[in-house]
Amino acid sequence: MTETHGAWHRQTFIPITRQRFESEAAAEPVYAALVRSWAAEGRTLPGRPDWEWNQLVNGPSWPS
Repeated sequence: MTETHGAWHRQTFIPITRQRFESEAAAEPVYAALVRSWAAEGRTLPGRPDWEWNQLVNGPSWPS
């Protein structure tokens, strides 16, 4: 059985293997073309901030 030394520690960073959006888009031409067409239409893109969601979340919670 494996011995443990101390308590569990939370991982506070995202590994570099999870941050591959730009390189994957360049490696796959079909996906890259889809991302370009969505960006041209002003749609939300994976791995990029969503301005509409931020506007809704940060707006007033009750109409005036």
